[in-house]
Amino acid sequence: MSKPKECPKCKSNNILKIEYGLPDDTALNDPKIYLGGCCVTDNDPIWHCTGCRWQWGNGSEGAYCEDDVD
Repeated sequence: MSKPKECPKCKSNNILKIEYGLPDDTALNDPKIYLGGCCVTDNDPIWHCTGCRWQWGNGSEGAYCEDDVD
């Protein structure tokens, strides 16, 4: 699936690919990757908006991410 041009909620173009599993050093330091955790299911979102924290894709209807709230 190609990277979306904008977030379906806030229309921001600050979209990151969500990576799951145990990250290596490259992924830990890559600002273009959002780490989604080590628990993986068949319905996990694949895109993360840094503007509004909306996550969607891969059959997921979408939800706001609460993991990175201050």
